[in-house]
Amino acid sequence: MMLTRFLRRFAPAIALAGAMIAAPSGGAHAQSGATLLGTFNDWGAYSASANGSRVCYALSQPQRRLPEELRRGAGYLFVSFRPAENVRNEVAVVMGFPTRDGQDAVANVDGTRFTMVTSGENVWIKDPSDEGRLVDAFLAGSELRLEVVSGRGNETTDVYSLLGFTAALRRAREECS
Repeated sequence: MMLTRFLRRFAPAIALAGAMIAAPSGGAHAQSGATLLGTFNDWGAYSASANGSRVCYALSQPQRRLPEELRRGAGYLFVSFRPAENVRNEVAVVMGFPTRDGQDAVANVDGTRFTMVTSGENVWIKDPSDEGRLVDAFLAGSELRLEVVSGRGNETTDVYSLLGFTAALRRAREECS
């Protein structure tokens, strides 16, 4: 099944995100064994070890979460590199709440829309061949609006600043070269 393929492909990202969510605010990276490589405006670059292999990623949290009155856990957007698996520019999002599994979600970068897919608290690009275009949009853009329906049926939008993304991505890429 298509969803099973996604879950297998993104298992390292899910594990990394799970470690970040499980940690108290601010301590996630230390507890997951990640090292901060640098902070670049609204983004950070990190490196870590996952199953004996190096993982590097650029990471940010939403600037706004709409509707504001909904309660939810921390959200993260990250773009990762796993050289041992020849993975580059892998985009993943952790919402901080259960989504409606298998639904189409929308990533809107300054008016350019990409179809995403959900599973549990996670969101990924629906067509992996579009991942490079999505990263290019992040590089050129100023804001990402991610529209997802929660498991309870709430329409949500997380707004991420892309200020600092280029530098954070460059630093994560250099670390895993």
